[in-house]
Amino acid sequence: VCSGWSQVSWLFPQDALVDGVAVEDQGSISILNIFNATWKHSGRYTCEEGLSSQSKSVDIFIPGPEEWFLLSDLGVVMKEKEEGTIPCLVSDPQLNVSLYERPDIPVTGLMYEPGRGFTGPLNDTSYLCVASNGRQKIESQVYYVFSVIGEESHQLRGEVLTVNCTVKDTEMVYFFWDFPRKQVPAPLPPSTRDFLSHPPHETSSPTLHTRLPLPPSTRDFLSHPPHETSSPDIEVDAHPAPTVRWTRDNQTVDKDTTSVTTTRLTGSRYMSTLKLVRVRMDQTGNYAATAYNEDAEEEVVFHLEIKAPPKITSLSEISNKVMLCVSEGAPPPSSLSNFSPALYSQVAVLAAVLVLVFITVVFLIVLILLWRKKPRYEVRWKVIESVSPDGQQYTYLDPTHLPYNSTWEVPRDNISLGPVLGSGAFGRVVEANVSGLLHSHSTTKVAIKMVKSNSGAVQSLMSELKVLVHLGPHLNIVNLLGACTRGGPVYLITEFCRHGDLVSYLERNRHTFLQRDKQKKSDADGGYMDMNKEESVEYVTMTKLSYADIEPAVYETPYTPAGEVSRSEAMLLLSDSPLLTLHDLLSFSFQVAQAMDFLSSRNCLHRDLAARNVLVCEGKLVKVCDFGLARDLTKDQDYVAKGTSFLPVKWMSPESIFQNIYSCQSDVWSYGILLWEIFSLGGSPYPDVPLTQEFYSALKRGYRMNRPEHAPQSIFDLMKQCWEEKPQSRPTFSSLVVSVGNMLTDDYKKRYHNLAENFLKGEQPAVLRSRAAGDQNRETDANGPFTKETCNGSHSPER
Repeated sequence: VCSGWSQVSWLFPQDALVDGVAVEDQGSISILNIFNATWKHSGRYTCEEGLSSQSKSVDIFIPGPEEWFLLSDLGVVMKEKEEGTIPCLVSDPQLNVSLYERPDIPVTGLMYEPGRGFTGPLNDTSYLCVASNGRQKIESQVYYVFSVIGEESHQLRGEVLTVNCTVKDTEMVYFFWDFPRKQVPAPLPPSTRDFLSHPPHETSSPTLHTRLPLPPSTRDFLSHPPHETSSPDIEVDAHPAPTVRWTRDNQTVDKDTTSVTTTRLTGSRYMSTLKLVRVRMDQTGNYAATAYNEDAEEEVVFHLEIKAPPKITSLSEISNKVMLCVSEGAPPPSSLSNFSPALYSQVAVLAAVLVLVFITVVFLIVLILLWRKKPRYEVRWKVIESVSPDGQQYTYLDPTHLPYNSTWEVPRDNISLGPVLGSGAFGRVVEANVSGLLHSHSTTKVAIKMVKSNSGAVQSLMSELKVLVHLGPHLNIVNLLGACTRGGPVYLITEFCRHGDLVSYLERNRHTFLQRDKQKKSDADGGYMDMNKEESVEYVTMTKLSYADIEPAVYETPYTPAGEVSRSEAMLLLSDSPLLTLHDLLSFSFQVAQAMDFLSSRNCLHRDLAARNVLVCEGKLVKVCDFGLARDLTKDQDYVAKGTSFLPVKWMSPESIFQNIYSCQSDVWSYGILLWEIFSLGGSPYPDVPLTQEFYSALKRGYRMNRPEHAPQSIFDLMKQCWEEKPQSRPTFSSLVVSVGNMLTDDYKKRYHNLAENFLKGEQPAVLRSRAAGDQNRETDANGPFTKETCNGSHSPER
């Protein structure tokens, strides 16, 4: 379907079948129908609007079983030294097409389009195209290239005109001459100059042109400062070549102080320049340029005036009240101003005020620029609205356009704030108890995000709130429980995870894994080991209070009513013991993959996936979040300030660092770094490479980290897959869920899936409040601009 502002029409491909092609014209809309399409209907179809001279083309490919190449002209005519096109068009764009000079010389460096052919510099010879599908090869017809030489020439009436047509490097040529006009027009007035010419940008036969005489004499005025070079010039259109004579006041210009240069521009057009070097006051006068040849003579006259600013050459006192001032200038100065001390004082004061105002304005501009460059808090999670066809450009949805249902509102009187779990430059996260989330008499321990009043991050927190509403609940996401957006500061109420972030949890309990691993090695060695060697369990020092360090108080768990503690313990995913095993590390990896697969199914990018943004709950259940608000990123060595953002470069993919491209596959790269953190028991990535230019250079060279000490080879293989240079070569989160799941027992996976199913069907606050809000995220997907197509490229069921 083609539409425009006026009537449109279709142009069919050269030699395309018209049978089976029907066009329905509806004024400014035209519909092209192809019935019983075959390979002969392949080609470039163009829709054009006649009034606006606009057009748009579409290439249609209909593969034929044997007919790979479409019919096209055998001859290619081009102007010498210009690019040409070999029109070897194919019916299947998936074919690999190569170009050869006959007999068998491969041609490289030309651009190929399936709907157009090979374009580039060509030789006067014959060419052949070869198409291959991996199983067989088919040759095209032979194409012959002819170069036409079109040079410009000028002839006077009555002169003999000889036109040569030369074709190089061809086997056989048939010449046909075409004369556009069959007779010479009537004689023209003698005051005109006629000539025959080849147009410089055409390759057709010569045509007859008429050139009118030069315009009548004109007078112009030029002014110029002294002691500088002046170069007045004129342009002359004449044939034969003219002679130009320059004069000043009817006298030939002085060759010692001037120079005349006449050059040919194009064809019969010439430029003559008079160069006056360091003009003097006495060179003022009337200048004339006279152009003449055997047919005519024309003259241009202009007046050159040398202007010099007034200059005081001497100042002397004749009497007490009389001063003698001598000055020079061109034109001569007409009057002198009297000196006034009062006026001078006023001017000085005004100048001082203007200088102060200027300094103040510059200072304010600098402050504004520094304020704009100051890093701000931003939501790392992004919701994809659309992706470009090449997969390189992502359009993100503006979170402010997402809907927010007032059902999520929680009365401020129901909130009892507790200790601070973490704080940063833009806000903090506090522990709190909220009543009435489940029912009127229930109390739930939660974590509340809030921004500092002067941080300017309120809009970012509202955007994060709307993104969480859009995502909906999931077992391995820190879910939204409610919000306070009215009558005070904005509160974002989320689930509380008692054991803090995963990296601190691993550091705090790594000695249990090391002791267990050491004990296993001792048992395998029959007990023979160095008994004097000190246990390496005391090297983890905890010197600061963080979310993970706060000892849990005795309270009802968020999802467990009073009296059902034993039942809750039975529903834990794993033992809540601080002892770490390889099975625990695999479980953490599996759960994070589940969370990221859920985010990708909702077209959501995390952009800051790391162990510090994974929180640990009871039963070693982990949940993915964005905890950047509770960190002082200006002092966090994991983040580097870039413009107005803090970037976790050690966790970012190369395309995100160097090209600012974020996708689900860049999140997969970050997942590989997170695996390294887990199996190094909380280690910092790239421990041997400082975060300097050396790091960026190493990443460009393809440097990758070695296998962590406690990672099985299968896990390290997954890491390397996540760190592939090309994003499309990395696995999807759906496949990562399967790969990590295959390393776990069937009993664990059954227990996990039962827990996930019970989470969505049970009476957890996150699920209940999402239902009460009308499941706003599903409603948005049904009516809004979102697509069900995940950024993995597959359809994913709602979770």
